[in-house]
Amino acid sequence: KAWFVLSMRAVGGLFVDLWTSVAKTVKGWL
Repeated sequence: KAWFVLSMRAVGGLFVDLWTSVAKTVKGWL
């Protein structure tokens, strides 16, 4: 099940990158 943990970590990293980019964009708008 190591692949499952790795895939979850990869997805989590993508969400973190997406969230940080969204936060930067929102801050730019405000």
